[in-house]
Amino acid sequence: MKGLEYERVAISDADDDSVPAAWAMTDRDADPVQHVSDLELEKCLLYVAATRARAGLYITWSGTPSRSSAEHFEGHCRMTALGLHLVSWQK
Repeated sequence: MKGLEYERVAISDADDDSVPAAWAMTDRDADPVQHVSDLELEKCLLYVAATRARAGLYITWSGTPSRSSAEHFEGHCRMTALGLHLVSWQK
């Protein structure tokens, strides 16, 4: 079954303080392996949310943009005063 798609998708608050979500992360010192797994899951969730967009993806943040956003969309986005605007995407 294919996931839902939308003409435009907006992801807000995608900054380093919010993505990955602190409450979803296992402490690195408590369990380093689970910490890495949690980090990958958070990146996957961001990726899935972004790939629901057919024509436009808007990612906003305050402060420093999430490193996860930069990793996934580098080279496909244009920086604007409000954040990233996806300009090309190949699914």
